[in-house]
Amino acid sequence: GYREGLKEGAANPPMLFRVSDDAGETIDLSRRFPEKVTALRERAEVLLLEMKRDGILPLSKPVK
Repeated sequence: GYREGLKEGAANPPMLFRVSDDAGETIDLSRRFPEKVTALRERAEVLLLEMKRDGILPLSKPVK
């Protein structure tokens, strides 16, 4: 599957899957629907900023 091609700590290209039809995530739809990838990325950036603003992020490590 696609996971073997991902590089840890590296910028990997965005991928888009329709898990209702492709539960194994074998068909990357990102090139077919670039506008959806852009919209999802923009939404994720907004949510990340909101979580940082609201003190949800960064997550602290549990104290032992």
